[in-house]
Amino acid sequence: MAWRVTRSASGRARGFTMLELMMAMTIFSMLGMIVVMLMRQGMTIFVQGTRDSVLQDRMDTVLPQIQRRVEVLTHPASFMPPPPPPPEEERLAGAEWTPPPPVDVRLRSGIIVPRDQMDEALKDRQCFYAAWVMDVSGDRSDEFLRRAGERTGPDLKEYVPAERDRPDPDAAFKPSGGRMEICYIAIPEDPHFPGLLTLYEGFRTPVGGEGTLLDPANLDSISEIRERCRPISRGILHFGIVWRRVFAKDWQITKGKVGERDSYVGWIWDSTRALDKQFALFKDELSLGDPSDDIFPAWARLEITLMGPTTLGLGRGETSLAEAIGDDDRSIIVLHPTRLTGPGADDRMLKIDGEWIGYRVSKVDGISGKITGVVRGLRNTKKSSHDDGADVYVGLDSRRDVRVLSRDYYAKEERGAKKP
Repeated sequence: MAWRVTRSASGRARGFTMLELMMAMTIFSMLGMIVVMLMRQGMTIFVQGTRDSVLQDRMDTVLPQIQRRVEVLTHPASFMPPPPPPPEEERLAGAEWTPPPPVDVRLRSGIIVPRDQMDEALKDRQCFYAAWVMDVSGDRSDEFLRRAGERTGPDLKEYVPAERDRPDPDAAFKPSGGRMEICYIAIPEDPHFPGLLTLYEGFRTPVGGEGTLLDPANLDSISEIRERCRPISRGILHFGIVWRRVFAKDWQITKGKVGERDSYVGWIWDSTRALDKQFALFKDELSLGDPSDDIFPAWARLEITLMGPTTLGLGRGETSLAEAIGDDDRSIIVLHPTRLTGPGADDRMLKIDGEWIGYRVSKVDGISGKITGVVRGLRNTKKSSHDDGADVYVGLDSRRDVRVLSRDYYAKEERGAKKP
């Protein structure tokens, strides 16, 4: 910088005064701060835009695929009831009766607790599971399914992920019959980040028989899930499917048992009405072989919450707990409360370890980080204690409502049904 030299009235040369130097330094400092703030703001916008783009790409990869498979959910081919069992007096007299075979085409959905998860941070975690039979009548377009049934002999294999992914061009698969079992299950795998889930997808044909994916008992361990399914997405905070019967007029979750023609909305579904006693429309064990009383939903709501990538990758949450909380505490304190606010609805949810907690933005103290009036144990999760420093996740929610071509025996006329 060139120094300015002036002359006084007496003709002497003089430089800047101290006041002028301080004013110049102040101005340059303010300009520098403005430039830094603009650069930081631009970088924040760039990072947020990149994060949102990555999240949207992941959403567009996972949800549409599941939606397409829900849309082709298959129902039993016949609704003809089997012959009833003989009366008790005839059975006592020696009358023979063979129970009908179980219906292979079914829909199962509910909660699984893997029995071989021994890590204390992940033990007894509830995992959402859903399985159904879908139509693959266009299997001629798949080079692997196209070979199903073209050969005969004892060397035919089931169409499962392990065989599908194996580079064996000579593999011959059993005929699919135009139908395939499909299942989805989200499980925690990393004890360092117990709040993060991995979504697994499994498929199998032909349908039914021993080892079917439609029986959650065949997928009640981490080892079986990894052997029979393959991961399709990581860094998931929540995954679930809410089923809605044709009589329901909204998406309010149903509590307790319901009647034959009552509305029902819930996570649990057992189309046979014979296997899951927690199902609100459970009937009895004899219904397993009777397709005439099977019940299928009219709508399915796909729900998923993804966490965005950070500079440390998928793992750390938006903030963390500043103090430990017990399972009955109704307030929490976080380190960076501003990350839980921002534009949007007042009612929101956050996740700590495996528990979903509801909170209101209006109840967040931006200075102390204290959030009062939280609601514990949402989304079918258990209230539990959490240590200080535990990651607090928010993530990005997305959901899709899918119409199912319902074959509900009790709802052939969709009276009172409204599109959501």
